[in-house]
Amino acid sequence: MARLFAVLRTHGPQWQDSRPLDGQAEWPAHASFMNALESEGFALLAGPLEGTRDALVIVRATAADEVRSRLAADPWVRMGLLQDTLVVPWTLRLGSLGTPMHDTQHISITIALPPARVYDFASDPSNLPRWAAGLARSEVRRDGDDWIADAPFGKVRVRFAERNDFGVLDHDVTLESGVTIHNPMRVVPHGEGSEFTFTLIRRPGTSDDEFARDKAAVESDLKTLKAVLEGAPGP
Repeated sequence: MARLFAVLRTHGPQWQDSRPLDGQAEWPAHASFMNALESEGFALLAGPLEGTRDALVIVRATAADEVRSRLAADPWVRMGLLQDTLVVPWTLRLGSLGTPMHDTQHISITIALPPARVYDFASDPSNLPRWAAGLARSEVRRDGDDWIADAPFGKVRVRFAERNDFGVLDHDVTLESGVTIHNPMRVVPHGEGSEFTFTLIRRPGTSDDEFARDKAAVESDLKTLKAVLEGAPGP
């Protein structure tokens, strides 16, 4: 069951004290990462504690390990600009925060391959028909920066985040109606392998049964991704 956690983040060894927050290396990548966590309903509040080298983040998750795993993918953590020094359950006694967790599902699977190999495969839209039946049932074709796919719910346009070193596989799916759905997706290190996470966000008007079917479809796709990759020959 989801609950609130307080996270204390401290400047790492690569932090440049002479530079402001938004002047640190790879600020846009860090800001984009945190904005995505906020849009998913994972990160609820975040900001520096003035006069200190620390920042406070309030998140909603099922366990401390989930919090550590999600935040470990922050580009600033991987670059040594930030360190997560404290992750503790937090009980809110006054007021309220954010969207209920049942409106967001973080669906993960471990894959016994390095993150770089998982990223290379999953970031290539031409591979979608091999594992993402919920999005592409047949061959996809490129149209500028978009990819056109035949999904179970109609023809869609898919646009992935630009290639990056942080395992970010976010992509926008534009339906025939013109509605665009943002799908956060990540691959991060997990032991000697990887953890692949898709964040399913309930859209307005989606019933409990429809949301459950969406979740089951994502779980099925991730199992297929795992089977395809772990069965593939090494480089």
